[in-house]
Amino acid sequence: MTVKSRIDGEFNGTADEVVYKLVNGQIWQQVGYRYRYRYRYSPRVTIETRGTTGVMTVEGFSDTIKVRRLR
Repeated sequence: MTVKSRIDGEFNGTADEVVYKLVNGQIWQQVGYRYRYRYRYSPRVTIETRGTTGVMTVEGFSDTIKVRRLR
């Protein structure tokens, strides 16, 4: 399944298990640690899901982010 939405507010890249709230109400958390800073305000995201986990692509951010759904 594919989820398309936007980050609700600021996106500051990746760090240690960052939580990402989407404007559609879903909440996803980065899996593991990887630090990379990139500021964007409310960028579009696409998440390719596999059950409760997935890979998130963020507009203007070159790396994909492994995530798991919290809510």
